[in-house]
Formats: sequence, structure tokens, C-alpha cells
Amino acid sequence: MKYELASNRKTLQRALSGSIIMLIMLVYLPSAYAHLDETRTITDAMGRTHEIPVEVDKVICSNSGCLRLLTYLQAHDRIVAVDSIEIKGSPTDAKITTTIKAKLAADPEISAFDVSVSTTEGKVTLSGKVKSPEMIGKAVALALETGDVREVVSVLKIE
Repeated sequence: MKYELASNRKTLQRALSGSIIMLIMLVYLPSAYAHLDETRTITDAMGRTHEIPVEVDKVICSNSGCLRLLTYLQAHDRIVAVDSIEIKGSPTDAKITTTIKAKLAADPEISAFDVSVSTTEGKVTLSGKVKSPEMIGKAVALALETGDVREVVSVLKIE
């Protein structure tokens, strides 16, 4: 009987100390994360609504086209992870592709929407349409200036 009482007392003490820790977390954690309470509602392509923070600092690219979209939006510096569908080769290849797409998006003369970039083992292929032969040269030069690029192949066409 004494063993049961001692055992129940220990169980009760553990439960109470767990409750006290939980109470402390409930009191202090919300104040530490109060700035995260600011949210906005977005609607996805399926018509579902989601609450997200007002300020988004980190993005995970998941699904086809996400990496390209974030590059067009010049938010490539916020990408912290990429789904395997976006990585055909190595993580270095994905970084090369993202960097080149960002350079193309930042260039006022080349439309990043019209130029596709793919990278395999450091070999970059540029395809799509540009307005002049000079723009082909400029796109190739932008790609060649990117770190870890071994070779650039251009199949760009003049529109």
C-alpha cells in the first residue's frame, strides 16, 4: 500500500511539474512570437484559403514551376529548399539555374519569360527567343559569369 501511495505521489508530482512547464510556455511563448500574429489570407489555385505571415522571409519551392516563379518575382534569395522535381541534377545545378534566371530577370533587355535555362553537371543550355543577336551574346555572357558553370550551349532564336 505504501508503494502505491509513493508511486501515485510521484506520478502526481510529474503531472504537476509538466502542467507548470506547459503553463509557463503558454504565458511566455505567445509574447515572444507576437509579431508572427500578423497574417494575410491567400487563395491557392484550387480555391482554398490559407493564412500566411504578412512578412515571408523563407520559401520552400515545391512543385513544378515554383522555382521559376520565385526567380521572376526576384525572390530567389528567400529560397531555402527546393523540391526534387526542380532539381534534375545536383543542388549546384539548381543553384546555377536559379542564379542565371535571376540575372536574366534583372536585365531590362532580355525577357526572362522567353528564355529557358537548364543545367546538367555545370553545362548550361539556354533556349527560347530573344530580340537580336546581341541579346544572345548577352545571355551567354550572363551565364558564363555565373560560378560553377563549365560550359554554355545556346539554342536561342531571334524573334
